[in-house]
Amino acid sequence: MRIFALEKLLPSHFWCFLRQLKKVKKASSEIVGTHEKRLLTVKNFDIWPHYDSRSGTHIMYKEFRELSRADAVKSHYQDMAARYHAHFRSIHSRPHRVVKSKPKFVAQCPTTF
Repeated sequence: MRIFALEKLLPSHFWCFLRQLKKVKKASSEIVGTHEKRLLTVKNFDIWPHYDSRSGTHIMYKEFRELSRADAVKSHYQDMAARYHAHFRSIHSRPHRVVKSKPKFVAQCPTTF
């Protein structure tokens, strides 16, 4: 399960499923870290943040190029705090996914490599 939110519903579902699967209580456990499949491969992550400011709610699309999903979310929160002065509690992210990277060089002529 991937949970990057402060909403009360998502973490409670995580602990509910964990309690059913492994008989673990929330009071006697701690989330230490996550595991990525390909840690040494750079991936593009897209994130759909929406945040509340003084003038209203804003929805945007951002892409981050990082090694892991946790690093992408961490840089997303730092970027939102730096550019938009958004607090951690006012930022809500929709589910994010890995975007396939496009080739950087596309030949227009058949003779060009």
